[in-house]
Amino acid sequence: MALLRRKIATAIITDIDDETLQREDTETILIVITLIKEALYGILIAFAVLSLALFIDCHFLLKLPMVHNFRRATMSLVNDRDTMINMEEGSGLKFMNMDQYNLMVHEINSVTKKKAFAKSLLEESSADIEKMDADMNQYRQELEKFCPPCLWSKGQSCSGRVKFLRNQYGVPRHIAKLSAMSQGSCRNPAM
Repeated sequence: MALLRRKIATAIITDIDDETLQREDTETILIVITLIKEALYGILIAFAVLSLALFIDCHFLLKLPMVHNFRRATMSLVNDRDTMINMEEGSGLKFMNMDQYNLMVHEINSVTKKKAFAKSLLEESSADIEKMDADMNQYRQELEKFCPPCLWSKGQSCSGRVKFLRNQYGVPRHIAKLSAMSQGSCRNPAM
């Protein structure tokens, strides 16, 4: 195996002349590699000449009809819808014109701005919710100190005062309890 690799490397690196290739004792692998190498050289030279001709004709230095026809055929092929679909599928990319691209970039940037605005609103709302939770906990702790059987005033219990405030003024239960506790006698002395 190492011998075969060495022969291939030698055939690629060295230039074998025609006399050596025509001898019967020349190995087949050397002949094949030399032919492949010469074919690749031919393709590269043809590609370079065609590229040079297209480049020069793009600057209108040559007036070759062959180059004009080749460029026209290439551009029509590239602009063909089926060719574009095949190129998009093959490359995994989406080709679009600059107007579409700029529109998408603008949309992405506007969404980013909206996202930042929504994030700031969320942070603000979270802070407000935390403050409201702290206030609610404070009110709950205060309402736990309510003493229903304690006397509010003149023989009326604290629970009776809460019922009166709810019936007379239609206030919610927790506000009625806080109102009754504001006098001080409706607070549970143990808490």
